[in-house]
Amino acid sequence: MSEWRVIGPEKMDIYSYLAFEEVALENVLAGSDPIIRIMTWKGRSVSIGRFQYIKDEVELEYAYNNSIDLARRGSGGGAVYHGAGEEIIYSAVMRRPRSEKVIADSYKEMCGCIVNCLTNLGIRSRFEGPNKVMVGDLKISGNSKWLRGDAVLEHGTLLYRPDIETMSKVLKQEYEGRPRGVRSIRMPVTGIREHANAELEEAIGCVSDALLENKSSYQSNWKKEERSRSKEIIKEKYGKNEWTFIL
Repeated sequence: MSEWRVIGPEKMDIYSYLAFEEVALENVLAGSDPIIRIMTWKGRSVSIGRFQYIKDEVELEYAYNNSIDLARRGSGGGAVYHGAGEEIIYSAVMRRPRSEKVIADSYKEMCGCIVNCLTNLGIRSRFEGPNKVMVGDLKISGNSKWLRGDAVLEHGTLLYRPDIETMSKVLKQEYEGRPRGVRSIRMPVTGIREHANAELEEAIGCVSDALLENKSSYQSNWKKEERSRSKEIIKEKYGKNEWTFIL
């Protein structure tokens, strides 16, 4: 495989983040190097999975009244609350392996990187299939995947200091009637700061080191044309209610 292009750490709002994920996919599909991204958030938001019905997942009035942005991912999975300084986001975009078994095993590999990072911070954790990392009975990290053509995007979140109160208010805890779309699986969560006295920058560096271990890589920034393309994608897709409320 080619060298990994590493972008970040950077801070972004939810719409820019999702748009650049598509830019990364387009680049890899066009034959560019695989990409690893690491970032934290600007502002607050909720992202829902591609096949979810937002009114089943989100307390919309609370989100509107508290300036929490709403977005639909291209990947699957459940609804997730995001806040500045509350979590670390990471993703990898690469050519799609030929074996479906290899695709399934990629969850275990990436979650294994997060387990190694947490171990280095003094936190005992474990991988729990298919796509999450647990500390005791609490979830600290989860991943989702997006397949497009010959490329695969896998991204995940590692909770640092989650705002449990806001999370519980903006994400619906129970379904009313028969839900549409894919259901979220609600689980109690925890964050790095509840188990280790690590600053956010230290935790970010730990994630980066774990993801890049034994990989040939180089640091990079988004190019001018990539930034222009991301703005087009926001305008055409992620910034539009027609996409967010498509189901």
